[in-house]
Amino acid sequence: MIRQGGTRDGGRTGAGHADERAGRPGRPAAAGLRPAADVAAAPARTRRPGLPDVLDAPAHRAPRRRGPAPGLGRLVERHEILRTRYRQDGDEPCQIIDPAGPFPLRVVDLAEEPAGHREERAAQIAEWERRRPFDLTRHRPLRVTVVAIGPECHLMVVNLHHIAGDDVSYRIITAELEALYAEESTGVPSGLTAPQVQYADFALRERSRTTEAALGRHLDYWRGALSGVRDAPLPLDRPRPARPDRRGGVVELAIKPETAEGVLALASARRATPFMVLLAAYHVMLSRLTGSEDVTVGVPVSTRTPDLDGLLGYAVNTVVVRSQGAPGRSFVDLVDQVRGAVLDAFDHRFVPFKRVVDAVQPTRGLDGNPLFQAAFDMEGADEDGGFRLAGLHVERVGSAVPPDAKFDLTLHVAEDAGRRLFARLEYAAAVIDEKTAQGWAADWEVLLDSLVRHPEQPLGAVPARPAADPVAADPSADPASGAAPASGAVTGAVQRIWAEVLGLDSTDPQDNFFDVGGDSLQAVALAARLRSEGLDVSAGDIFAYQTVEELAAWCTEQAAGAPGGAVLPPRWHRSR
Repeated sequence: MIRQGGTRDGGRTGAGHADERAGRPGRPAAAGLRPAADVAAAPARTRRPGLPDVLDAPAHRAPRRRGPAPGLGRLVERHEILRTRYRQDGDEPCQIIDPAGPFPLRVVDLAEEPAGHREERAAQIAEWERRRPFDLTRHRPLRVTVVAIGPECHLMVVNLHHIAGDDVSYRIITAELEALYAEESTGVPSGLTAPQVQYADFALRERSRTTEAALGRHLDYWRGALSGVRDAPLPLDRPRPARPDRRGGVVELAIKPETAEGVLALASARRATPFMVLLAAYHVMLSRLTGSEDVTVGVPVSTRTPDLDGLLGYAVNTVVVRSQGAPGRSFVDLVDQVRGAVLDAFDHRFVPFKRVVDAVQPTRGLDGNPLFQAAFDMEGADEDGGFRLAGLHVERVGSAVPPDAKFDLTLHVAEDAGRRLFARLEYAAAVIDEKTAQGWAADWEVLLDSLVRHPEQPLGAVPARPAADPVAADPSADPASGAAPASGAVTGAVQRIWAEVLGLDSTDPQDNFFDVGGDSLQAVALAARLRSEGLDVSAGDIFAYQTVEELAAWCTEQAAGAPGGAVLPPRWHRSR
């Protein structure tokens, strides 16, 4: 039983030397081999100094199939990166390209297991395979295990490490494996031609494209575009743990057909794309959550060019899309701004993200990601990544375990062939509760619908949730009843921050937060802003004390140590 592996973090040396092709150890540059630094420009986007012994867990795909999986050996023969290992020589990682040969397919036969337990056992093996780390120094970056559930039913678990592939690479692998399988099973030639470029060639080109001279104008752009960016943290449920915790959670969303139609119509009207409209709506959500009009979102972008068709390897960078608010701005204005920011960012996408961070030198905390805490991406209708093998029934089986959280929040949107939109919100479970994420996801869904229905309205007037039905006041349960008068300083602070969060020029002390455009996202943002000024306020308090007057009185009462501070008034439950 042979394990295979790779990493998303290393580099590679040249692809042409016979001693490396034969599997002999790589040598330093002085001995005639190109050092990894010469060809690691693309992997450098995700490289860390040095090479860890055991590396990150891989991507996971698990289609159900009937039968074996021929063609893997020929697939690995075609693409050098699938049979490449790495070792550390001094400060530089070096590549070892193993010779082509039979693919060591691992097969697990569950014939001895009770029939009623085989599906469960197969799922356990698949999950174990998904979580089993790759050792870059000993193993290749592609690992396939076939679990025999029955004579004609197998589970094939395919693990591809990110150094050897991104989403485009995975689609290339599935397409080529389909063609090779058909050739071996039917005798019909696959029609596949030899790859015109290997990943080492791409990496060499990337290195030449990322010299100081080549990057000069691009770095100037990023310095200007991200000038003055400051950390605007999300209102997390708890502090970040001392040790990294990548546990993630997922909230699924089904965007209503009429909302999807509104997204498409607005995109067409503004000469934008649905991607841009959805990203702009995400900016609105994040602005309300953080209480900041200056929002940055990380977006993965391919660095492939048309001449790289058929290339396997990681060719993805991260760019930052920024939006900045202005009084009275509408969603149409924001879509236009985001459209310009996206197009500019894509024009300058070849600067490795780390180089952007070094150039901008943003103000940042020690425990967060630089430049952004939230990410966004969108998949097209043709990106399902499923296998289609001739003569076999193949069903893709997803993992029941949530993916690792790379950022605090990541919004994924997918468009199907019928132009329907689906979304999922991934969150860092170490710092965000499931209930919180569910609330944010629900608010984004309603917010998106409101924005595309009323794109010309000022953003401050667009609610994320419909206003609650009026509830008859109960004097005995009214949190303002009998409350001590608020101090003028507290009232002034609450009124000022209240207006800023809602984007209003002025507010009346009797205005109800939710009647003048507030929603749960803005309640969270308001609470965070008030806490930053020393007032002990939670989002629940804003639901309980819904006017400036009531909230200021509550803050004064809390500051004076009045009893009842820990009691949640009944009115909160009705408003919620």
